Amino acid sequence: MSTEEHKAMARPADAPSPVALAEQLQDLLLGYLRTQLLQVAATLGLADLLADGPRAVDDLAAAGVADQVEVVGGDFFAAVPTGGDYYMLSSVLHDWGDDRATAILVQCRRAMGPGARLLLVEQVLAPGNTPSPVKSTDIMMLLTNAGGRERSLAEWESLLEVGGFALARRMAAAATPSSYEVLEAVPR
Repeated sequence: MSTEEHKAMARPADAPSPVALAEQLQDLLLGYLRTQLLQVAATLGLADLLADGPRAVDDLAAAGVADQVEVVGGDFFAAVPTGGDYYMLSSVLHDWGDDRATAILVQCRRAMGPGARLLLVEQVLAPGNTPSPVKSTDIMMLLTNAGGRERSLAEWESLLEVGGFALARRMAAAATPSSYEVLEAVPR
């Protein structure tokens, strides 16, 4: 996709994106969404810091944005870079049980200023016996990932609260059908 196409998609004239309002976007991302977000952030001219593992550099180079972002290695159980307006965890917390997920949230909260926002891009389990592909993913997580699991909205809210946040908004993660949602949280 060309830069002009990204500009056209990035910020509709009638609906400013929260990302467009940020001076610095610090994201803790994995995979596909990271690349898309960095391309949009570069198009908008945002300063961007990516805290991630070594694989991130290759992904950024493949997306053509490696020269437009600072990549910082680290351990989000120990510390998270400070000074961001937005912090994003994409498909991260579902990999961990509640104790480890809370530890990550606490580190994010410590790094954040009072006006900063946390964006979680995760799947949300439907209540009760409502059919959902997320439930299949949850079963796979239980079988293959010690402690990792999908969570219901109530479980996400509880986890956020223990980590020092309050849920502010719940949004679809994409304009196309997806099982992912964006949970926007604010420091308490």
